[in-house]
Amino acid sequence: MAEIKIDGEVYREMKIKNLIVDGKEQNGFVISADQLKGKNQIQVTIETEPNIETPEPIKENK
Repeated sequence: MAEIKIDGEVYREMKIKNLIVDGKEQNGFVISADQLKGKNQIQVTIETEPNIETPEPIKENK
């Protein structure tokens, strides 16, 4: 996964597991215009996949 450094902090990409808009789980990752109609604010919850670090290979001393 890619990472970016902003103001000295490192941020990594994460895969999205679920997108929940106003308490309702989405079928996809797009918020439709109908969901926004007549609203000034919406509540969005993003659930991510677990972030499993890939360990560095162990170097053997010979």
